[in-house]
Amino acid sequence: MEHLGVASFDCAAVNPDFHGTFEATCAFGNITGATSTCVENPCTSSSYVEAELGGTTSQQHSPGVLHGATWTVPCEPINWDYIGDMQMSCYRGHVRADNSSCILVELGCQPSGPGGNLTVGNYTVDLLPDVGVSKDETFQVDCGSQTQRKYVGEITVTCGRRGSYASAALSTQMICVDGLGSVETKCFGSSDAGDRALVT
Repeated sequence: MEHLGVASFDCAAVNPDFHGTFEATCAFGNITGATSTCVENPCTSSSYVEAELGGTTSQQHSPGVLHGATWTVPCEPINWDYIGDMQMSCYRGHVRADNSSCILVELGCQPSGPGGNLTVGNYTVDLLPDVGVSKDETFQVDCGSQTQRKYVGEITVTCGRRGSYASAALSTQMICVDGLGSVETKCFGSSDAGDRALVT
């Protein structure tokens, strides 16, 4: 380039995260130019990030946005054990994911957890364990202690994903809504004669 010559350059040649062109001038052997005409790359719909959450990864594509744009995606489809929204952003053509707002749900059942209940006759039996149990494990709830001894036996409860259970009518095998757990009832009505009748 000649002294005081002007030439146009691609912004990507200087920084691949930018696009457009800029002009530079040659003066006394030095080339200088303002790059203010260069623009940060957008995140096209083909741009994505491997979002990681609790050891699980998932490709999260850009909705086709400009640099600096933000949006959210639900955490649950990425990892079923989390709820909330993952914060997404576009930075110079690169999709970024921030999982800090995803919340790990209760994976077991605790005595102080949300629990649930089941109707036994005219009584409401709380479905809470005496000690913490893991997801998919079972625990027993004594019928008599919550029915003034009008019913005897036990309820076998399978701990669900969020440590809670849906209320349900009695059945020999009952599946709670949303797949959170299952309840198997074996409560018998008690009488003065000592007879037992399965409560249905």
